[in-house]
Amino acid sequence: MRTIPAPFALARVDWDNVQEMALLLEETVASAVIQYGPNASIHGAAATGLANDGTAYTATVVSNDGTSNVSVVGSAAQTFATLITEINADLATADCTAALVGNTIVITKDTDVGAGTYVNVTDTGANPLFASVKQSGSAGFGLESIKSTKGNDRFLRWDMMDSVLQSHVGSVIDAFLAGGVANTNTKWQPGTDAVGFSVGSPTAFTTTGLVRSTTYQLNVEVDGDATLGNTSDGELFIDLDIPQLGSTAISFNHLLQAINNALLEQGFGATASFDTGVAMLTLRITSDSVGTTSNVTITDGASNGLLAALAAFTPISVETSGYQEVDFTVSKAGGDATGLANDATVYTASVVVDGGASQPIAVTGSAAQTYTTLLAELNADTTGAVWSIEGGNLRCTSSSTGSGSTVAITTGTVFTTLTNYSAVLTAVAGTGAAAAAGVDGTTDVSFPKTIDTVAYANWLAVLGASQVGGRTSGQYMYGPTGYGPLFTSGSSMVFEREDKPAAKGEAIGPQFTYFDNTGTERYFDTDVAV
Repeated sequence: MRTIPAPFALARVDWDNVQEMALLLEETVASAVIQYGPNASIHGAAATGLANDGTAYTATVVSNDGTSNVSVVGSAAQTFATLITEINADLATADCTAALVGNTIVITKDTDVGAGTYVNVTDTGANPLFASVKQSGSAGFGLESIKSTKGNDRFLRWDMMDSVLQSHVGSVIDAFLAGGVANTNTKWQPGTDAVGFSVGSPTAFTTTGLVRSTTYQLNVEVDGDATLGNTSDGELFIDLDIPQLGSTAISFNHLLQAINNALLEQGFGATASFDTGVAMLTLRITSDSVGTTSNVTITDGASNGLLAALAAFTPISVETSGYQEVDFTVSKAGGDATGLANDATVYTASVVVDGGASQPIAVTGSAAQTYTTLLAELNADTTGAVWSIEGGNLRCTSSSTGSGSTVAITTGTVFTTLTNYSAVLTAVAGTGAAAAAGVDGTTDVSFPKTIDTVAYANWLAVLGASQVGGRTSGQYMYGPTGYGPLFTSGSSMVFEREDKPAAKGEAIGPQFTYFDNTGTERYFDTDVAV
């Protein structure tokens, strides 16, 4: 048996409290999900259907920190945005926060994570809050379920892995330890490609005009493999005949659901999503793998092409960069004098690139007597963008592309003092949906990690891309997403925590690890009866 890597430590890991070498991989957050029907339109501006009067709707949110009694007056919660505001106003005792996530309301524990944390939501009173949220229409608009997920601890138990899996896991950990300070927590990134819909300002809830009875096609190449899918040529067949939608018109949200169904069922190893925080509705397909070998290429299908069918929205995949210009009454060239004082006077301004932090600019007059030297000074103070002379104006252009590519210049003395200065012109945002190549990253080996830390995400991503990854029989590790087992070997698995059996003598299923709620002892599945 190989030497046990340093991150493993003694922990109580079985029902008989035997101490074994284990690694606490992660502590997850507790939450409750309020799910509405597939025909519901759950977004900030959507109507809740609550009475527009003084009716008080109630629910109870119970967490490991306490109980919050939620009371929402109908007139104050006519949209989902205002409903979320009203709910959050009452959640201090339970230490939780409500938010809209897709077609759901999610209430999440705020300040603590791991086993022993929980969030339970219950409708109460004559006017139950979540059951009263309904929208007019056919079946499938009302409350479907309220589901709670407890916080949990995830472990890896050394003694329950066979020698091959020990070697693989140990090699990965040893490599991280050997890297020392080189492990700078750079994110591992998957490859992606995307299509933006540039005309008509569609949203996820806009009707597409697609025909339910037609099977549309999109050609998707993932990780350089052009032979994926049922016909081994990269053609993705998208079936919009989703039974639970009834006769509802197909929206972009419904299309997204159909694309993800097709990607999963036809074995493409990728996931579709809409970009957030961008002006243009953008459909992105992301590879399940990470690193520099991860990539995606989208083109229209060979027959019944999806993009052709969406021509009214002018799908585009050509990317441009955002920019902003300083205008002059007289065109400028590199050798022209700037008009800045030829001394130690410091001129200032600032610029924001791609919505990031404001970047201060400081230019000494004597170092910027011509536009050529001024450009050198501006570029030295700017990250993620390039300054140049374009059409006689001074232009700052983002180094990124796509609808998230932007530049915002704050006028300062460095510009207003320039000879023939006129104005800072209106910024022009980038267009199109930017593809992204996969990126290799690094991570650290300190444990445990919370689920929302970069370090934890990197750890899973690295393992998923290493020898440990891959779905081989008998021993494997699921990838960096989802709540499946992290590691398995034979019947020994590391899963999310669930309640321990209610009575002695009940079998411990092979799917779960267990915790006794005291916060001190961690139990593992050993495939035996209690």
